[in-house]
Amino acid sequence: MKKSFLKPGFLDLYKDLEITNEKLKKSEEKYRDLFNKMLNAFAYNKIITNKEGKPVDYEFIEVNAAFEKITGLKKRNILRKLATKVIKSIKNEPYDLIETYGSVAITGKEKRFEQYFKRTKKWYSVYAYSPKKGYFATIFEDITQRRNAEKIKSESEKKLEDVKNNLIMITHELKQPLTPIIGYAGLIKNHMKTSEDADYLQRIISSAFNMRDLINRILTLLKLETGILNYNFKIYNISSVINDALISKKPALDIKRIKLVKKLKNLYASIDYDRMKDVIINLIDNAIKFSESDKIIEIKVWSETNLVYISVKDNGVGISEENLSRLFTKFYQTEEGKKRGGTGIGLKMIKYIIDAHKGRIKVLSELGKGSEFIISIPKRELSKTENKEFIKQEV
Repeated sequence: MKKSFLKPGFLDLYKDLEITNEKLKKSEEKYRDLFNKMLNAFAYNKIITNKEGKPVDYEFIEVNAAFEKITGLKKRNILRKLATKVIKSIKNEPYDLIETYGSVAITGKEKRFEQYFKRTKKWYSVYAYSPKKGYFATIFEDITQRRNAEKIKSESEKKLEDVKNNLIMITHELKQPLTPIIGYAGLIKNHMKTSEDADYLQRIISSAFNMRDLINRILTLLKLETGILNYNFKIYNISSVINDALISKKPALDIKRIKLVKKLKNLYASIDYDRMKDVIINLIDNAIKFSESDKIIEIKVWSETNLVYISVKDNGVGISEENLSRLFTKFYQTEEGKKRGGTGIGLKMIKYIIDAHKGRIKVLSELGKGSEFIISIPKRELSKTENKEFIKQEV
């Protein structure tokens, strides 16, 4: 038997080295496999500078499979080659890549940017960092589809904005003839000889008022959606706003002989008076519209913790569970709403206004048993000085 010239200790060391090398080999294969299976493109590069230390080029050291797929550059054709030789149009790109990557490699400060490249006609999101001085690595992905989608979205929003602005102008124009129609119809009505003729004129006047209210709602909604409606927040007694809003609804309540029950308290909040008045008018309008004659509508104000609550409750037709979830969708109408002349504008407008007041609105309803709309907005506690100032607003 031939003797080994290696002592037992050296033999064990040799075996350990073999095992370690095998492990390193497997580890390298594992991470190279992960490297090549990365979805994002990766490139490791060395920056090239001139005598003054200014970056003038860079050399490709390593790239992964995703880099080849995204850029169309083959690994075998670019490794150990200069970027200016591989990408001949690099200096014609709108973004100075050599200067940017040079800054990263020299200073060690990472950079992130999105850029369009003429050569590939694609947009990329790029992250560049320096693992050691004079070198830099880039990780990037093709974001062309996202950027194109954003461009289409932006263009569509611009067109929509133009349409809305045109609609605002049109609605302003539509309002103009209604004022003389209402005024002259009222004058003629006063000189009618028969009650039947006066009734016909009253219908014309009522229709004109309804048209004016509809145009005002459309106009307000358009302004809310386009963000051109400015809010003027001040402290007000919520019950005073409600009483003011109810004045214009008295004729409609009287026609259907609806009894209005008020449970109001002197509670204060920072609100836009006119917009909150619009909210109350719209909720009362809906309650009247969906109530039969000789019914009751209840409007209530109370507070809990730091919130003021406003409730408008009717005993009308109610809303099905299916329709409740879509109630605040623009132009959405229930079948009952269509029958009763609804437009699907009011509740969407209310939602915008309440959101602007940092509040919430919820609906409790059951088909055939009426509905209750509950608004909550932040309450404002008054100082002693403010209490004196607002004493006149108490109900």
